[in-house]
Formats: sequence, C-alpha cells, structure tokens
Amino acid sequence: MKNYYIGIDIGTTNIKSVLFDRSFNQVFASSIPNETIYPQDGWCEQNMNDVFNKTIQSLKHLTNDAGVDVKDIKAIGISGQGEGAWLVDQNGHPVRNAIIWSDTRASSVISKIDHDLIKALACETGSEPQPGNMSMILKWLSDNEPATLAKASYSVFAKDWIRFGLTGRMDLELSDVGTSMINLKTQSLSDLVFEKLNLNACSSLFPQIKNSTEIAGKITDEVAKLTGLSAETVVVMGGVDVSCAALGLGACEEGDVFSILGTTCCTGVISKIPEIKGEGLRCIPNVVSASFIDLIATLSGTPNLDWAIENLSCPKDFKAIEALISSVSVGAGGVWYHPYIGGERAPFLNTNARASFFGISQGTTQAHLLRAVFEGISYTIKDALQGHPKGEFIYLAGGGSNSKSWLQIIADMTDRTVIVPGDKEISAKGAAMLAGIAVGDLNDIHDEKYFNVDEEIKPIQENVIAYERLYSFYKEFRIKANDLWNLRADIRRGN
Repeated sequence: MKNYYIGIDIGTTNIKSVLFDRSFNQVFASSIPNETIYPQDGWCEQNMNDVFNKTIQSLKHLTNDAGVDVKDIKAIGISGQGEGAWLVDQNGHPVRNAIIWSDTRASSVISKIDHDLIKALACETGSEPQPGNMSMILKWLSDNEPATLAKASYSVFAKDWIRFGLTGRMDLELSDVGTSMINLKTQSLSDLVFEKLNLNACSSLFPQIKNSTEIAGKITDEVAKLTGLSAETVVVMGGVDVSCAALGLGACEEGDVFSILGTTCCTGVISKIPEIKGEGLRCIPNVVSASFIDLIATLSGTPNLDWAIENLSCPKDFKAIEALISSVSVGAGGVWYHPYIGGERAPFLNTNARASFFGISQGTTQAHLLRAVFEGISYTIKDALQGHPKGEFIYLAGGGSNSKSWLQIIADMTDRTVIVPGDKEISAKGAAMLAGIAVGDLNDIHDEKYFNVDEEIKPIQENVIAYERLYSFYKEFRIKANDLWNLRADIRRGN
C-alpha cells in the first residue's frame, strides 16, 4: 500500500490542502483564496464558517483531482496562521468573526499596561504584549464586548477551529497557545496573564493543551461524505504556521535560521533555551519537541511590494520586475525604504509606524524606488538577526523566494548562503510531516532524503560590506523616526 499524507495550511490569504507521498514529496496542491474583513481601520477579521467551508472545498478538490486512492491517505496534519482569537460557543458555533493576528485594536490595551508588567509578561510567556496576541484580544473583548465573551465556551486558534470541524474534538496545541498564553518554562497556562490582566473569567475558555504530533481523532462521517476522504483518516494536532514551515524547510538543529517572505516577513532561529534574547524578539515552543524558536515576525512583508507594484506603475510581469531591480546597484541610488506599511511589531513595537522613502532626488527612477522596497524588507531580516551569532546559512521560503535578485540581496545583507527549497508549500509539508511522525511512518526528521534544495545563493563580499554601512543608516533613521510616527498619529486623530 502507498501511504500519503495531507498537510492543510490555513493561511491569511489562501487555504491550501497539499498531498505528499511517503518521502514527503509534493504530489498535488489545492488552493482557495481566503478573505479578510476590515470593519474599521486597523481591524482584521475572518468569517470562521467561511474559513472552514473553504477548507472542505480544498480537500474535496484534492480527492477529486489528485489521482490517488483515498484509502491510501493515512493522516492529515494542520498548519495555521498564529495568534488572534477564534471564539466558539457551547454548541460548536462561532460567537463572532475571528479577530486575526494582524488586527491592531488591542493597541489601546497595551498602551495602558505599565512597563514593569510588560517585562514580566515577556519573561513569563516569551512575548512582549502585541495587538494580535490572544491575551490582548481577550482583554480588549473583556473591556469592549463583554457580551461576546459571555457567549463563548472556547477560545482557540485558526487550525484548532478547523481541526474541531474535521473531528468534533476541541483541543489546543502547544506551539500556537505558546505565542502569548503559557508560562514558557512550565508550558502550562500562565497564571500571570489571567491575574494581571483581570482575565480569570476567561481561564475556562481553554481546552486541553496537546503536543503537535498527538492524534486528535478520525474525521467525522459528515466530513468524509463532504470531502470524499475515507472515514478512517486520522487528524493530527499540527502546529502554528511558522513552526511547521521551519520543519518543512529542514531547519531543525539548534542555531538554524529561516525566513519566510510572505504577508509577514517572519524570521526564526532554532533554540534549545526558552528565553527572549532581545527587544521585539519572541520565543515560542517548536513543533519539534524539546526545542523553541526565537521568532521575529514583522507586521508587513510582501504587502509592501504589492503596494509598490500597484502604485509606482511597475510592470506586473515578474521578469520585468527582476530586470528593473537588477539594473540598479546596491543601495538603490541612495534611497532607503522603511517597510512599516501597516505599523510594526518586531523587532520593535509601534503600531503608529508607517512606511516611507528617504533620499529621493531628481535622478531617482522607478527602478531605484522598486529596489529600495526590496532592500527595505531585506533590512528587516538583518534587523531580526542582530544579537544572534553569525551563521553560514539561512533557509528561505514564501512567495518572495521566487525572485533571484531579491535572494541575492538577502544573501548579501545577512552574509549567509541562502538555501531555497525545492518544495514550495513548506508549511503544509511541515504539517504533513507531523502527521507522518504521529502515525509512526517518519522517525528521523533530519534525514536529507525528505528535503529538496532548489538552489544555494552565496553572498558577494563586496556587497556584504556595502550593506553593513547602509544598514547603520537604516536603523538610525527608524529609531529617530519613532517620535515623528507618533506625532503623525496624533495629528491624524485630531489631537
């Protein structure tokens, strides 16, 4: 019998169901666009039933078109967007739209927390309070929508909601709840969070916390009928998307560095020690047992490129964009771009931060501006790695990894060889690998046969030296711009 595994990736912009074979080579992928709702400025929500229905659609597409016997599909693992709050009532129905990770309404909560408590929360949970944290969202709901919380029986994360829909079992999983709700060292719910934020009434909303490779249960008969899957298919707990991505990339050893160029530019370093190593950094439990990820996840990555391509009259053709940015030398003709198009949360927190160009002159061209945007996002990766030992490699994935010019910029800026995987759906792959581990078919996650390398891009030392100097200005500018961002926000509010 051939064994196959499905990795489901519940992303912010797309929901994917991806089929992998016994060696975890991708066989088939189904992708359906996900929709984010913006009720007010800074509010980001998703319809929970819509997300689940699209997951079912993606699975149905897979079983219809992948060309494999569904009886050979042994297990499903789930990767999901992290943080946010997905509230469910006692009947298993959504209480409201999910408030997702990119929502900033809880900034008002954080602004009222004194400095000592912020540090205490960071020390205990591994994360300084950020607007997208479940803890901060629950506090905002407690203050502003108490009736909503009164209706809720569970507070879970995106993949937990999907797993509940597939199996009928409601549980939490460690890597997700570890983003703001647990004592990082004991890996149990944090008393400090509930007591100091006056959220004791919310402690009953949290079901049992399980490990990433535990089996949650089999799919329900209804799900089997809707998707075409065998009713014997088991579902595994899964993990938060960035941790699944690290596994899918092969970043499993202490000190391994990875970066995902997506909606958020997320950089992580594998660690054995649960502690925060600098301002804006976070530490979360890894899906690989007995390890953690030092995580630096910006608020906006590729949305900066989307904005630039749309508003700078850039060509939509990928090759033409590549030609433009490669036609300009290191430093973009003296133009810097700070990519804080939606505020920032790491490596510093200021939701008032905004994107800007600096250094435009009469000689500045479209190509200079576009390259400056690519460099600006790359500076955030360099920013993220400050304080970490220099290493040899950085594993890179996400939509941005298709740009060779951008990959060279990142290699030069970080002074690391960029490793690009042959597999593109790496979060789904990591989730599928967790499924393989859970059912006993995958015993050695370090075996190179499970990881395909598409290419390696080495840094050019001349450019490394140049970017080191340019980065100094980039960082100095963003430090000095902090007061101006806050002043701008006051002006916009009419203060």
